Amino acid sequence: MTGEARRADGRIASMAEKRLQALALWEEGTGRLLSGDLDLAIRLFTRSLELSPTAEAYTFRGWAYSFAGRLDDAIEECRKAIATDPQFGNPYNDIGAYLIELGREDEAVPWLERVPTYKEQQEKLTDRDLATYGFLGYPLLQAADILIYKASHVPVGEDQVPHIELTRELAR
Repeated sequence: MTGEARRADGRIASMAEKRLQALALWEEGTGRLLSGDLDLAIRLFTRSLELSPTAEAYTFRGWAYSFAGRLDDAIEECRKAIATDPQFGNPYNDIGAYLIELGREDEAVPWLERVPTYKEQQEKLTDRDLATYGFLGYPLLQAADILIYKASHVPVGEDQVPHIELTRELAR
């Protein structure tokens, strides 16, 4: 691939067309990831990223790597996602989870502290000490509650979606 996306008529695709193609590849990759076809998912996410790099596609490619046991590659994808969009919270949690899985808990805490929603809470709740495991580990505790009861549906607010994504990852 030359890096130029071409339309069916042979002309070079516009940026908007590239984004649409990238989104379609990302969606197909997500389907493949959920069905367990990790190699194809990785290839589809890679093609999506070649057309239009997004934090989501890097993160999902990282999940595919993590499911394949390639945690160092998954961490690298998270770093790329953060470089692409520092406000996208999932990669910070993911790096923390991967480091915990690797037995490197001390390295995980600083990543969990960098989650944008954690930083927002620090600014809002200045009268409380949020540098405790109770606060930092909340997503893991929430995951434990969900997984213990084998919940199939979990009603949450928009601010909790990254925690549910972490739960899905931990369950695998």
